[in-house]
Amino acid sequence: MEGEPVTEYVFSLINRMKRCQELAISKMEECQQKNKTWYDNWAVKREFRIGDLVLIFATFKSNKLSPHWTGPGTILRKLSETNYVVQLPGEKATSKVYHVNMLKPYYKRPEEVNYLISDLEGENGEEQMEIPCVDSNPKLTILDLEEMFQDYGESSNMNEDQIAQMKNLIWKYMKCFSNVPGKTELVMHAIELSEEQSILSKPYRTSLRQNAILKTEIQKMLDLKIIEIGFSDCTSPMILVEAPGKDPRPCIDYRNLNKITKTKVFPLPNIEERIEIVSAAT
Repeated sequence: MEGEPVTEYVFSLINRMKRCQELAISKMEECQQKNKTWYDNWAVKREFRIGDLVLIFATFKSNKLSPHWTGPGTILRKLSETNYVVQLPGEKATSKVYHVNMLKPYYKRPEEVNYLISDLEGENGEEQMEIPCVDSNPKLTILDLEEMFQDYGESSNMNEDQIAQMKNLIWKYMKCFSNVPGKTELVMHAIELSEEQSILSKPYRTSLRQNAILKTEIQKMLDLKIIEIGFSDCTSPMILVEAPGKDPRPCIDYRNLNKITKTKVFPLPNIEERIEIVSAAT
């Protein structure tokens, strides 16, 4: 305004900015209260006690952008209504402070114990006969049946004639009791593909130790004529599956080939009927 002193103009501007600030704060508080009211409708109060097991939603050094649930951790103490000190699982026991929104209770699955109840009145007190089982070690190719018969005869209640009959039966069907896999040419299985295209998959990277094991297993299967050398337009990578307490075994990744394989449906009998027929056998 013309003729208005500069000081009055500055003071009026400050007053207008002050009123705008107060209006913005009041509107912000009103919106916050409205949002809080809607949020509290589904809010659940969570509280943990010392010693409770919880799952922790946190990030780790391997991938900072991918948080996930881990645990269970143990509540050590409560700092406030929303903060807890949690002992992390692992060999190095460390504790950190976590907000209650990053914690959820951990529930253990109930343990199921299976047990057998035997009829003590029907037992005659005699020791049960131990039946020797065949070792499934693939390195063995010939079964020592004479040694099995000798061990079985010492702990068996069978007489000599019955043991002789069992020997003749096992020797007659020797191939059925061998631990060397057999083969047949009576049935051939053809794999039909839905698309005429080549499936070429790159081999997986393996260590020198794994390569040596794979070569040994492949040569063993070639000697037993389980596999044979051939040529095909499809290639699938081979991997070595190593499970704790078991010998490594080679497996082939046929997932890409299975995607274009036609599904064949075969008639299946009723399982319950087959079980009833077998259960009647004596």
